[in-house]
Amino acid sequence: MVPGSSPGGPTLKVKELRRNFVALFCFTPGLRQVLGVLSYFKSVPLVTSAKVIKVSEFKVFPNPATGRVFINLDEPAEIGIYSILGQLVKQQLVASSKNYINVSDLHTGIYFVRMMNGYKNTQKLIVRE
Repeated sequence: MVPGSSPGGPTLKVKELRRNFVALFCFTPGLRQVLGVLSYFKSVPLVTSAKVIKVSEFKVFPNPATGRVFINLDEPAEIGIYSILGQLVKQQLVASSKNYINVSDLHTGIYFVRMMNGYKNTQKLIVRE
């Protein structure tokens, strides 16, 4: 019922037409009238914090390599060397940039060096004999 009207008088109905739009209908005995179409926004929760994700970077040198490669990294990590086909061909824990990985037993070709502790960083390594 519309505020201030008598019983049996006009009534007000709200119908959602589609997302974020409603129509207001006024029903009076014997008459139907559209009062208008309104646009509105529904409230959504506001994110006030974000999780900080640490990205650990590393460098591989020398590149191209012949006998050994050094891995310059921020923290100790398990390093994997993968063939171009994605096969793990060598794995070693590197604790500091003073550590090296011997690649003299790898065939000439292109390899990928990746930290195996969950980070998605990958470096390309070229091995020459």
